[in-house]
Amino acid sequence: MKPLLAVSLGITIEVFVLLVGWGGTSRELLTIAAVQAQEYPSAEMFSAEQLDNLLAPIALYPDPLLAQVLLAATFVDQVDEAARWMRASNDTSAIDDQSWDVSVKAVAHYPSVLYMMSDQIDWTTSVGQAYVYQSTDVMTSIQRLRALAHSAGNLVTNQWQQVVVDGDYISIVPAQPQYIYIPTYDPYIVFFRPTAYFGLYPATVFFFGPPFPIGVWLNY
Repeated sequence: MKPLLAVSLGITIEVFVLLVGWGGTSRELLTIAAVQAQEYPSAEMFSAEQLDNLLAPIALYPDPLLAQVLLAATFVDQVDEAARWMRASNDTSAIDDQSWDVSVKAVAHYPSVLYMMSDQIDWTTSVGQAYVYQSTDVMTSIQRLRALAHSAGNLVTNQWQQVVVDGDYISIVPAQPQYIYIPTYDPYIVFFRPTAYFGLYPATVFFFGPPFPIGVWLNY
């Protein structure tokens, strides 16, 4: 059953300025999100604005990969260990023989995602905490962000992904059964304005890397 998610096209001025008005990078957004989240004791819930900020860099990942990223974020020590192991061995054939959680193994099959999570471990920790204590709010935030990107015309079906809109619920699935493409996008633009508004080419805002195989690890 799909959760009932309230998707709004509105957003506070504070978050709008952070995501749009300030021309930083995705890495800087991860850092800011982690610092902002850590300003509050762990017993306190993240606000909707904080969650949007925190999840913006991954909200447009394909659903199978996003599910593994969220769960892997609850195993930050293993994420760090897996990243160090992958950098040393770079042997994807031996990933499934490791003792990590299945979600960490799944993410390890996509090294760029694993390294992003390891390099921004404070951000990853905050994502994991949000997923553990506010899973419904996390999913609501993801849907809210996807609705923004879709309304701006930047989240569309193409040769790399299928975007399925069912009422207020937006799914993103691989366009091909054998391969998954990991998107790279500018969070400061993709959720709010068509790329033409900024005089930019779409590939500078939202583009896809090389194909990665879809294995059984994405089914867990």
